[in-house]
Amino acid sequence: MNSLYTLSMHFCLALLACAHPLPEYSGEIGLVMEDPEFQKVVSQSWSLVKKIQDDIPEVTKALIAEPKLNALPDYKDIDLQMMAAQLGIPSAPVLKALTTEFTLETSLTRMTEGLQMFQHLLTIVRDHSVAPEKLDILLADIRDLMTQNYKVSQLAQLEINVVQYVDSGLAARLAGEFEKRVAAHIVLANLRAFAQDVHRSLRHMSAKSQRAART
Repeated sequence: MNSLYTLSMHFCLALLACAHPLPEYSGEIGLVMEDPEFQKVVSQSWSLVKKIQDDIPEVTKALIAEPKLNALPDYKDIDLQMMAAQLGIPSAPVLKALTTEFTLETSLTRMTEGLQMFQHLLTIVRDHSVAPEKLDILLADIRDLMTQNYKVSQLAQLEINVVQYVDSGLAARLAGEFEKRVAAHIVLANLRAFAQDVHRSLRHMSAKSQRAART
């Protein structure tokens, strides 16, 4: 009898735990994520990230695939990780799905840090590029995405404290044509991976808000 009672209690507690929203998405944050304006801004950010993802292959082709560069080694034969270390190209901040530990504030902060970093790196690549106008498009999209990020943080009443990105010193290491092209290849590949992470994070924010609206 005691065993049956204990089992019933555990079952009831489990149901209560499942029904109770995560602390991060209860209270004010939970209400904000239900707000149609919040969902609208997240959707706009999502569209911007998709545009960045779609533009990267064309920009890469314009910067890398030049006839006069046929004498350079194939990029698949180059240790890009080693070259990134030699050139001092930093890695992007890590993004994760929203949880009680990896909060909305943390996610937005990491996004902003990453966007600042790529804004800096792409500006350097642009200044050493054969097709700077192609990078102007990406840089404009990144600026717009940073603005959207700020809007999301305002709607959520979160203060995103991001330290201004420090100069990586990459420009001084781009001595020759080879280094310039490899740097462009690495930065754009890293941006593509980071954009995929941002896309997933925004999709998760949208999913959280939709689930919150249904509860």
